Amino acid sequence: LAFSKLVRMRPRERAVRWVFCLGCLGFASIFVFCREFRKYGGLCCEDDRRVPTNEDINIARAGGAMGKVVQAELAQMSGTPLLYDTASGQYLLVKFIGYWSEVLSGFCMIGGLMAIWWFCPERHFDLFDELPGEYEDDDDDALVGDNGKDSSEEGDTSSEDA
Repeated sequence: LAFSKLVRMRPRERAVRWVFCLGCLGFASIFVFCREFRKYGGLCCEDDRRVPTNEDINIARAGGAMGKVVQAELAQMSGTPLLYDTASGQYLLVKFIGYWSEVLSGFCMIGGLMAIWWFCPERHFDLFDELPGEYEDDDDDALVGDNGKDSSEEGDTSSEDA
């Protein structure tokens, strides 16, 4: 649509949509770059995950955190690593940049959809306040079929018909 000659877009609409589209692509590219850089960049101080030891469980028990004790014991039995220490330094910075670029990419995508809505001609149609036709407010007869039975009973094959 960006380069189509058949689609009629005003220059301002085209510019706004391009800004959101390029913003979405740019921020998504930064997000992917940060994710790959964290994997292969050799940065210091990433998240430390490990299987809890008996010493970790005893420290949690001494601190009165019984929920953490149970969680650590279950992780120890299944061999599941838990977060022991969070990232810091350059790794944390790259993690923050990646997170916020993903968020901003999503906002640009939503902004692009809002721009489509804002510039669409259908938004300015003057609609009627009521639907055409005759309708009653309290129409209980709509639930009753032609044979006088409730529409929920029409598919019922009870012993009354036999």
